Amino acid sequence: MAVVLLLAIAAGSYLIVRVAAVGLELTGIDRERANFQALSAFTNSGFTTRESEEMVRHPVRRRLISVLMILGHAGMVTTIGTFAASLLEGSVGRTALTIGIPVVAFVLVVRLLRAVGVTQRAHDALRRWLAARYDFLAPSTEEMLRVNEGFGVRKIRIHADSPLAGRFLRELDLKPRGVQILAIERGDRFIPTPTGEDRLEVGDLLVVYGTEAGVARVFQPDATSPVKVVQS
Repeated sequence: MAVVLLLAIAAGSYLIVRVAAVGLELTGIDRERANFQALSAFTNSGFTTRESEEMVRHPVRRRLISVLMILGHAGMVTTIGTFAASLLEGSVGRTALTIGIPVVAFVLVVRLLRAVGVTQRAHDALRRWLAARYDFLAPSTEEMLRVNEGFGVRKIRIHADSPLAGRFLRELDLKPRGVQILAIERGDRFIPTPTGEDRLEVGDLLVVYGTEAGVARVFQPDATSPVKVVQS
């Protein structure tokens, strides 16, 4: 009886982690990280500071992680109790054999289901089911732009003595430097998604995306550059 209960706990734990991982995916996290975060929370193993901040700042993720932690604690207590009860039923060797064989069989069945594509189809079906019934919030703009990974959006003003004034965007060699000009504010005019044929003019306020180093190489090539970062 204890062995059956232990297997039920293992199967239930696996299902809980998979459902939570799909839920985390729907909030904008890639599948590999969602699986890791769900397993970490359920086993109370913890995770890195930056990724933990991504979890707690997002309300849906925070709820999912909280539920996983609670269920993980309950599962651990139940597992320990079940294992202790099984020890009382016989010798240690017999108990280990009785528990080990079904656990190994469970792992092999899971691997077989993955190999034949059953788990992927189940994952896709679960994702559609959750998306249709629950409102998962989209990731924040900061997450989509990977602000925590060194990227950012800033505004830069082109002054009269700037060497960039009068130059076409295609001349700035932006792509190799990982820099993109998202828009140009020119007086009352707003130019979204400018192309290489757009020319910079004095007074332009550029909305720039990229790494700090990349932006500096383009707009502040030397210490005397008059290009000014208006807003980071």
